[in-house]
Amino acid sequence: MQGLPKHIHMGELPNLRTYSEWSYHPHLQGTEPLAAVRTIEDLAVSLIPKITDPSRYRGLSGKVRDYQHKGLAVMGMPPHLGGEIFETAWRLRGFRQLLLDLRRNGELANYLFDQITAMLIHNAVVLARAGVDILCLDDDVGSRTSVIISPAMWREFLKPQMKKVIQSARQAKPDIFILYHSDGYFEPIIPDLIEIGVDALNPVQPDVIDPAKVKEDYGDRLAIWGTVGTQTLWAWGRPKDIEEEVKVRIETVGRYGGFIVCPAYDIDLPKSH
Repeated sequence: MQGLPKHIHMGELPNLRTYSEWSYHPHLQGTEPLAAVRTIEDLAVSLIPKITDPSRYRGLSGKVRDYQHKGLAVMGMPPHLGGEIFETAWRLRGFRQLLLDLRRNGELANYLFDQITAMLIHNAVVLARAGVDILCLDDDVGSRTSVIISPAMWREFLKPQMKKVIQSARQAKPDIFILYHSDGYFEPIIPDLIEIGVDALNPVQPDVIDPAKVKEDYGDRLAIWGTVGTQTLWAWGRPKDIEEEVKVRIETVGRYGGFIVCPAYDIDLPKSH
């Protein structure tokens, strides 16, 4: 079994391997891999992990076909550092520093986004050519009350990058579906996501975004995936409370299809023994 460096000691195994690849140590403040970078020239020679190694995908097409022969749809997610572009960038630069870059050093921010997007395009195309039915693009850009950066800033820096990824995946596999995941509130950019080719949204957390309103406004252009439960409900609710919410979601969001009902938050299930 593949081991981990001794200094990596927190989190689940897949996350720890990813952190090791990117030299990212979330338990140590001020150690972001690209925190000290000040110029594009510095960034150009800084550490970027080799996540485009063909060995990562050996046998992938066969695995995809095996699942599809069983009548299952297959979803692929490119390797990333917590999120495809925005999250990866702030984990590399530090959250505060990336926000300062966006405001004061847009050229450097764009260069970093370009490098991350180039790797993302490569891996998205690999997944598309392997035959996955759904490409999941994961980037948390929402807090509980607002988009983390302004919608205008998202449109300037991140929308063009996501558009290039989606276009490249569709060039490789025209019928691929695109699922976009973001926690929190991101309702102002939903029309933009539709414009660049997103087919489905996840998780549409009902305590920050009204699933019924999303269905009413965009249900003829988007599938909705999630919508059930808040952090409080999953932690303290009774089974009956969950059942009632599922019924409400089916009635208000599931009408006319385009709905996959599932939890809007991660759930830790007891491990079987």
